[in-house]
Amino acid sequence: MKLFLATILTLVAGVATAAVNLENGRLQGQVQEMIDGGSYTYLRIRTKSSGDVWAATLPTKLQKGASVVIPDAMLMTNFHSKALNRTFDEIVFGTAMAADATTPPAAKAPAAKAAT
Repeated sequence: MKLFLATILTLVAGVATAAVNLENGRLQGQVQEMIDGGSYTYLRIRTKSSGDVWAATLPTKLQKGASVVIPDAMLMTNFHSKALNRTFDEIVFGTAMAADATTPPAAKAPAAKAAT
């Protein structure tokens, strides 16, 4: 998590408004492709307003075809992924969750044990 936040803070200078349309800081769509990149899961998300958009999130178990939302989306340009040895012209960083979820998976508290 610290690496994720440090990367975002370090790359804020690369934040730009480009072809990706973030509605109120959110990105929403359907997962078309997933790539495990070690510290990140890279998702290609098909959106209504911007077409296909790449996103980097904390590791997630979303499936291809799932409806997803990234409520805290931050757009970056010319991001190079060392893990994938690939540069993304535009990529969104944030926390991905199923569109019907109310709380990101990482933020959910574990279920309490029943008293015996």
